[in-house]
Amino acid sequence: MAIKLYSDSCSDLPIELAKELNVNIIPLTFTIDGNDYPDDFGKSMPITEFYSRVRKGSMPKTALINTQRYIDIFTKELEAGNDVLYLGFSSALSGSFECSATASEELKEKFPERKLAVVDSKCASFGEGLFVYLVANKMKEISDFDELYEYAMDLQPSVCHLFTVDDLNHLARGGRASNVSAVVGTALKIKPVLHVDDEGRLVLLNKQRGRIKALKELIRLMKESIFTDTDQTIFVSHGDCLDEAHQLGDMIQAEFPNIKQIMYSYIGPVVGAHSGPGTIALFFLGSKR
Repeated sequence: MAIKLYSDSCSDLPIELAKELNVNIIPLTFTIDGNDYPDDFGKSMPITEFYSRVRKGSMPKTALINTQRYIDIFTKELEAGNDVLYLGFSSALSGSFECSATASEELKEKFPERKLAVVDSKCASFGEGLFVYLVANKMKEISDFDELYEYAMDLQPSVCHLFTVDDLNHLARGGRASNVSAVVGTALKIKPVLHVDDEGRLVLLNKQRGRIKALKELIRLMKESIFTDTDQTIFVSHGDCLDEAHQLGDMIQAEFPNIKQIMYSYIGPVVGAHSGPGTIALFFLGSKR
């Protein structure tokens, strides 16, 4: 008997890191140029190819993980005598979590002797990844299921997300900005700065003129809410713009010299379909989202 930790591909955890953490990843699906692909961190389609197609005008669509898929996966673990803790993509951004909750309720009746819990991370991209990373590391210290679940619930409100997008048109297609403001903003090199709020929703904080000012604003906002830089692991994800992500990383290290490390990841196709190429995101633990 063991606790099996699950998450989904919107966590944007690199495959190697997920394996190292013993985290099982369930892929969402994306469609581009008429073909469906699992969001499996580049195995089915290299992430650079995905972003190249988007830059050339392809408009991807995404699909959630349905209830039956969750039932099939969780059932195998429960039948094997394992308990299951699932940390899911924000319910405010996808219907996947609701499907996991439906599956959980059905399986709890079928396997009353086992423990199964689903947690709405209210996180996105590598912010969800940071949440999963911290819970997975805590699992090395905690063997009690209920205690681990409570740790996850207590941790969730402290995972801060700050990000800026390069092209407002991608947010416009996803209903995050009007088409007019997207056109005007792109022409004027306006870079919106957003965060994920306590309910797991994308919220516009402000707009900056130019990329450098947007990155500096991420640092300023981080200073306002970070718990402490001592021994924190900071996560940075990007929409196929690694050099600029490293630029942000250098700015973080200059401002917060006591951080433990910075980990980088691509924003995967499901999240990237809505945020677009050139997005840069920053994740850390803080007093407010």
